[in-house]
Amino acid sequence: MKQYKTKYLATFILVFLFPIYNFSQDKKTELIIWYVGQGQMVTYSDIKTCIHFDMGGEFFPIKKLVKECGQKENKVFFSHWDWDHINFTKRAWKRLPFFCRLNTPGGKGTEKKQNFLSLIPFCKKASLQASKKLFREVVFPIDQNKDKNTTDANKYSRVVILKNKVLIPGDSPGSSEKLWFKKIKAPITILVVSHHGSRYSTTPQLLRQLPYLKLAVASARKKRYGHPHPLVKKRLGRRGVSLLSTEEFNHIHIPLE
Repeated sequence: MKQYKTKYLATFILVFLFPIYNFSQDKKTELIIWYVGQGQMVTYSDIKTCIHFDMGGEFFPIKKLVKECGQKENKVFFSHWDWDHINFTKRAWKRLPFFCRLNTPGGKGTEKKQNFLSLIPFCKKASLQASKKLFREVVFPIDQNKDKNTTDANKYSRVVILKNKVLIPGDSPGSSEKLWFKKIKAPITILVVSHHGSRYSTTPQLLRQLPYLKLAVASARKKRYGHPHPLVKKRLGRRGVSLLSTEEFNHIHIPLE
């Protein structure tokens, strides 16, 4: 019964926040935040293309992913080198057609991680150009060659804005947010909260830069890791922003125009 109630609540929130979307349309365009446990796999899906923002976590929903993207061109953009953001990639590459990567993860990966991704081909120039029409990276001043400590990869997370309305900051901590939040310059309505909802991200300073924000989503597992943190929930609640968690609502499909 609880499962049905949570799914009903999620549907109600999405319909209320995005009433102009035609749920019966055949050529749907949507954002999917997959339930992967603690990790991140966010997919932009339209009639021809799936762009994946990170591909990692504890539970890989490969059957549902193939059903959604198995007949489309597949591209992946990586935020940084943490395993819970990259560890599904090789399995996805073997199962999905026309699979390529758009970039190298932010920061410095260990030799093991670099070898892990080395077989995945980079996208061709035309594919890169097509992707740039859908999303852009928020470039901020951080020296990726200065710090040799690969254990702190989060601060090098690449930040992207999709369709000028969705902010996907990877695992970017508050110390990095202050370097890029003034560069957003877009009417963001949807936020995939950074670092699964850690208390050290999604700072009040960032939220003040997002006056149009309606919905936040956490790809997280509270039962094991305590995410999303109660403090993050409180910050969002103060601004009247709804928060959905994949642990509670499973795979979350959000319509995009």
